[in-house]
Amino acid sequence: MIDGQRDPHPGSDNELWSSANGIEWSEMKTHLPGKWAGTPVVFDGKLWMIGANRNNGSFSNALWVSDDGINWITRSAPWSPRGGVAVWQFGGKLYMTGGKFSETVGGEIKFVYSNDVWAMSKKTR
Repeated sequence: MIDGQRDPHPGSDNELWSSANGIEWSEMKTHLPGKWAGTPVVFDGKLWMIGANRNNGSFSNALWVSDDGINWITRSAPWSPRGGVAVWQFGGKLYMTGGKFSETVGGEIKFVYSNDVWAMSKKTR
């Protein structure tokens, strides 16, 4: 979004921007896998994109994780494909809940809503 308006540049969904002060922003030259969307969260010293819907035009259960915000690894999550999730960390765990995906049935778009909760703990070394 730009100034509260939808981005007039379709196809720019794979940009990543960073700021040290919230005022001055720089686009990061990153290696993101095509168009994506999701909920960003920092957990276990890594940047995560959860609920990454519309991967290659269809909903997906993929998530992305990065140590540096530049290089990303795609992972398959155990939940059903969805976007529009809520993600947060609390008590040493990362939580994800909700979301939805759509499918076309008989020429009409049907939304399927999820009402489950998932949690992930930090990897012990």
